[in-house]
Amino acid sequence: MSSRYHAHDYFSGLLERKLGFSYSIDDILGSVRMFETKFNTFLTVESEYRISASLLISFNQLKNKNDVDIQTVTQDSSFNSLDFVGQLIVFVAKKINNLGALNSERIGQIEQFIFNQSHYPQVEHVNDFDFYCTVSHFLTLIGIDLGIDLQNDELLIDLLVSHLKSLINWDSDSFNANIAGPLGPQVKLIRQATTRSLNVIENFLHRPLSDSMVSSIVIHIAAAVLRNENKKTPSRIAIVCPGSRAMSEYLQEQIKNYFNFYVACSIQKNDFNFNDLETQHLDFVVTTVDLPQLTVPSVKVSPMLTISDINNIQAIAFKIQHDSKQNRKDNDALIQLVSPIVKSGNIRKMEIIYNQTVRLLKEFENSEYQTAMSSEILKIMPMQFIRIESRSLSWKDGIKAGFTDLVENNLVGPSYVDHAIDNVEKYGPYIIINRGIALPHAESKDDVLEDCLSLLISQKGIEFDNNERVFLLFCFAQNSDIEYLRLFKEIMSLGNRQTEINRLIKSQTSEQAQRILIEMLTNYKNK
Repeated sequence: MSSRYHAHDYFSGLLERKLGFSYSIDDILGSVRMFETKFNTFLTVESEYRISASLLISFNQLKNKNDVDIQTVTQDSSFNSLDFVGQLIVFVAKKINNLGALNSERIGQIEQFIFNQSHYPQVEHVNDFDFYCTVSHFLTLIGIDLGIDLQNDELLIDLLVSHLKSLINWDSDSFNANIAGPLGPQVKLIRQATTRSLNVIENFLHRPLSDSMVSSIVIHIAAAVLRNENKKTPSRIAIVCPGSRAMSEYLQEQIKNYFNFYVACSIQKNDFNFNDLETQHLDFVVTTVDLPQLTVPSVKVSPMLTISDINNIQAIAFKIQHDSKQNRKDNDALIQLVSPIVKSGNIRKMEIIYNQTVRLLKEFENSEYQTAMSSEILKIMPMQFIRIESRSLSWKDGIKAGFTDLVENNLVGPSYVDHAIDNVEKYGPYIIINRGIALPHAESKDDVLEDCLSLLISQKGIEFDNNERVFLLFCFAQNSDIEYLRLFKEIMSLGNRQTEINRLIKSQTSEQAQRILIEMLTNYKNK
């Protein structure tokens, strides 16, 4: 009955009217979910529905019983002394303005009623650190699927964490992800990728996500994609549509309607030399005919775009990292730039270059020093806690090796390492927070003597059960109540610098690795 009754529909409304209920299932269920959000707790769906139904009956029976002294249950000290179900009862009563009918005896009676119905709550306590790891891993998988970076968008992560913790009204919200226009094709791809990785979130929350929840997540991700695309230079494309000029122009208008592309040229002639496309600095080509093999990617479409065509265009656009290509510098570019001046023997120019280079190097050194002093990572991770591993390791052996220095220095005990491994076995590889980066940890403080962090650099990579490979394993343990979300975000940000991660992986000593890590974390200002 409880599973049928949880929704606000005709059946529940009729039942409430026939029984003369003053409170509705919406009142109770909404309050229960507010309790879950406030205390970072999740009930299984079945427990949530059954307990809400029991509370509905109990509170409607107590509606007119305002004859007791309620001070004993409203004071924080008394509230904190209650067990989980007792705290839930008081919280819900307060939200529906029915505290006047409660005292310690009646709280016990309601608890007993819940237990008599075999409604033992299956409770999951979570913390923000775990939430951030899970959401980051979720976005990493979607990003890999789409060929874009989502996990580095801090705003998106913050929004999704907040949204997922606030499950109060999601069942009644009506989200529609069927968006037309330029965002439409992206939304469809995003929804497909989101659905494929949805189990990461559902396993963590121990509850399935409704269509409304999924649509809301898709809208958040699509908005982030659009926000980031607006900051980029539009993809530069060519359109090849030999034959009718009208058809070529029509295809171009269709593309402009759906995508934010810069059309460098539109080719309508059959005798066009396609090798000339190589000189156009294109990101890719949209064509209605088969093309000879080019170095530029291409996608073949119909002159009248179909949904499949739109998806294929968007898929190739997603995979074009335009900014990284545009800003990539050749390693020898500086030498090539300065070499002619040196060879010319122009002393004045060389002196200016020398003085400016010395000035910049001093600024770099000062920036790196400030980073070493202020970095959340380096505050709790001394150089001796950086370990370089050249052997192939399983993910379990990798976690054990990563915590070795912390265990040997009596900062954590062996049981904490076991808890960290148990978490991965329970939730999956949610600790992978960015490409190639994982953050194993456990919530338990029982075997942690001091806040600490270590880094295992695996030169061959550590493979998890889903074929995800990790090269940097940051092993974290926390004993204090200090908020470490800034540490989490700093570790996650390292994924923005894949080229420098490759340098870090090739480190031969802990000292060299620490130096590269400082450089990766430093924000060099280009003046």
